[in-house]
Amino acid sequence: MAHLPSLIHRPLAGWLAVLLVIFAASCAAAPYPTATSTFTDSVASPSLAPTLPPAGRIVRTIPVTVNLLGALSLAEGDGSIWVAVSGLPSGRVLRIDAQSGRQIAEIPVGWAPAGLTVVGNEVWVADTIGDGSQATAKQNLVEVIDAQRNAVVRHYEVPVPEDLAPLDGAVWVVSADGSDHSTIRRLDDGILSRSYTLPEPGATRLVVANQILWAATWSGSDTTHLWGIDVARAQIPTPISVGGNVSALATDGSDLYLAGSPAIGLVSEISPVSQALVATSRSFDALQAISATSTAVWVATGLGELYELSHGHLTEVGRLANLGGTPSQLLVNDHVWIMTDAGLVEVQPTP
Repeated sequence: MAHLPSLIHRPLAGWLAVLLVIFAASCAAAPYPTATSTFTDSVASPSLAPTLPPAGRIVRTIPVTVNLLGALSLAEGDGSIWVAVSGLPSGRVLRIDAQSGRQIAEIPVGWAPAGLTVVGNEVWVADTIGDGSQATAKQNLVEVIDAQRNAVVRHYEVPVPEDLAPLDGAVWVVSADGSDHSTIRRLDDGILSRSYTLPEPGATRLVVANQILWAATWSGSDTTHLWGIDVARAQIPTPISVGGNVSALATDGSDLYLAGSPAIGLVSEISPVSQALVATSRSFDALQAISATSTAVWVATGLGELYELSHGHLTEVGRLANLGGTPSQLLVNDHVWIMTDAGLVEVQPTP
């Protein structure tokens, strides 16, 4: 306490010198972070979005009734947007005309249709088991819808199907069907003709990049593995390791785009050819969904925002601040389609 009066009466210039020393020391102790190829499990600090030009304009919001688990998947094809929604005693696949926005069909399917893909005039649906609470509901099926008849015409019995992707003249389905493994199966000619077992559980998304099937599994050791299956050679190379949990997987046909957990909110671009990290985005608050095309990467957040990101850098080039609801699914073709709790939002991108 003897030195208190001298501190109180220190001249202003002296206080400024002390503050400068403290600031310099804090900067030296905490350098700016650099991009890495891994996520962490720590919660990201809140981030402020930069001032950006509009990513597009909302064309319309199409009412879609959802319940239970909500909308689980989106797909496009045959001039339509296909929306898979859960329900009891059955889920539904809604067919919406992309031009008029009018719903033109509602096809009953299993109660938790987790994955969709369109191949020609057929829509393939992965009916998983949902949360397991409805033992008597239709589940553990891959159903095939004839788009000309708007009806299910055949089905395959598949344990816990999660997602689908067409490749090599067939449709492939990924299943989270084991506590210590996942399975990828080829479906054609009415039979299960080939399968690959991944030695880790949790594979729920399947995409095709460079004619290779890609799935992500959780290793249980703070690492996600990306498995590339070369079906032409019937090979499964050594997986690409990515730190943390990958909650979503997308592709532009060449590179892979990974979303970390909503709490971390990072998007990473990985080259399957070099197996190297190309870019990492900033942290998005409440990251919900990603999609990619040959021209851009799109991100939807739980704050009702849509971002357009550049390839190779993952920096924002556009933003749409108010989608009118909380997004859950994202699909991009000529327009951007976002499934929210307010309906299916159609956005025309800025040229």
